[in-house]
Amino acid sequence: GCISLPRKLSIGRDGGLCIQPVQDLKTLYKDTQKVTLRIGDNHAGKLATMRIHDLCGSLHVTQRHGTPNGFEINLVEEGSADVPFATLQYDPTKTGQELTVNGTSAPLHLTGEQPAISAYLDGSVLETYANDRACITSRIYTKPTKPLLVIINGSSGEARPSLQVIVNRVKPISNNRLTT
Repeated sequence: GCISLPRKLSIGRDGGLCIQPVQDLKTLYKDTQKVTLRIGDNHAGKLATMRIHDLCGSLHVTQRHGTPNGFEINLVEEGSADVPFATLQYDPTKTGQELTVNGTSAPLHLTGEQPAISAYLDGSVLETYANDRACITSRIYTKPTKPLLVIINGSSGEARPSLQVIVNRVKPISNNRLTT
């Protein structure tokens, strides 16, 4: 099994269950990098300095405007761009499987909202939250030796929405993690 981050459960305005990581996790943030990208543009330069170090960090991607478009986020070990360490996808055309993390899917029905995905990596555990409605926890059994790069691909279309990307270095929850 794996241990998940503390979560806050509540009832949303629509009467459905909401799930969020607790706000206290922000006390573990060491530093923050933020960039805004436009889907379809070459944004490798803007992401070039974003890294998740020591298998411990958080990543937040929010579409800023327009019709929700699909996008894919890959965390890739520096120097080995061919095999992702982790892949997170949002695809509004896959009904009932709009959110996918490392091959595991969950429904994410957005009505008039923009997709907002937050992922927390601590050692071998990756927890991904989307719009306070879906959460996928996964264990990753590979251990990269270098920092992880953030690579984002999106569906380019007429709207070409922008994405806000935030990466935080995070203090490990436990020094005795499986991967240390």
